[in-house]
Amino acid sequence: MKLQIIDHATTLLVEHGLGGWSLDALASRAGCAKGLLLYHHRSKATLLAAVATRLRLQRQHRRLEAMAPGGPAAIDALWLLLLEEASSGRSTAWLSLVSFTEPAVRECTRSTPEEIRGLGEGAGTALDLEGEPLELGRMVAATLDGFGVGLLVDGQESELREAYHRHWLGLIG
Repeated sequence: MKLQIIDHATTLLVEHGLGGWSLDALASRAGCAKGLLLYHHRSKATLLAAVATRLRLQRQHRRLEAMAPGGPAAIDALWLLLLEEASSGRSTAWLSLVSFTEPAVRECTRSTPEEIRGLGEGAGTALDLEGEPLELGRMVAATLDGFGVGLLVDGQESELREAYHRHWLGLIG
């Protein structure tokens, strides 16, 4: 039941954001009593920390998966992933957790050095980039996060896509 609650909590956050996320709404979605949520997760912050961890790991997995084809196909797949995250609510949900006031929740949004290194290794292989994997991972994460925020805030998809491709051409060109 504990993992099912995290599943429902994640879906609720992606669909409705933090404004529509509450223990009452989650209990209704999960079809259980609010007390059962607290039995398994002690507090709202503990539950949101679990959701933050889940979303962080999903983002990592999805980014590595998108890079798997390598070369220009990986760059295009990453762009499509950014578009999907923006349109589905995943980016908004992620940003709400990153900026959440509870430090324990924010802490769960921070990638581990191993995760960042893995992203760098994936990018190095897929895009034939040279450099230390931890440094490459930070650069790739910052690039993807920046363009993801740009899609949410600016909304000028065609201009952002052009800038996105120019960025990658500058790195690999």
